[in-house]
Amino acid sequence: MTLIYENGRQYITNAAGQIVFDTDERMFTAPVFSQGSIGLPSFSYKYNADRPRSDSYRDANTLLAAVPASCNVAIGMMRIDSGAWVVANGTHLDQFKFGGPTGVNMTYWWYVRGIRALTFLVSGGGLYLNERTILCPATDGVGGGQTYSISGSTLYWRLYVGTFN
Repeated sequence: MTLIYENGRQYITNAAGQIVFDTDERMFTAPVFSQGSIGLPSFSYKYNADRPRSDSYRDANTLLAAVPASCNVAIGMMRIDSGAWVVANGTHLDQFKFGGPTGVNMTYWWYVRGIRALTFLVSGGGLYLNERTILCPATDGVGGGQTYSISGSTLYWRLYVGTFN
């Protein structure tokens, strides 16, 4: 490998002459390290033909930390309750609920009836948690409805917040 300094640029080439590292490429700079925890609320919805479906979902952005306005990326780890630490990039599917109509052979009738998705967002000088919870219970077939719930939990995070420059 060869290290080359040229016109304020540093780069490394391998034996075949291919560039394997180049300071002219955008590199992640993280001026902020954020860690903490937040309680995620439980959420329930009971099927009712007269109740608006808008009651069955939650889309909330919660400010976790103030960051410099130049930041637009969060990279790091997260965990739910006492679970394992996982990569926090992208959207994390926290909980799934499956179900189907009451009294039906469930071999063929399993549907996703509830989900909670968590995404870290960086925008406008803030690190946010976007929580999207959607519940879709079924009718019980006799005029009533099933209730589905997403349980409350605690989210822990350790994130480097910055930008590629």
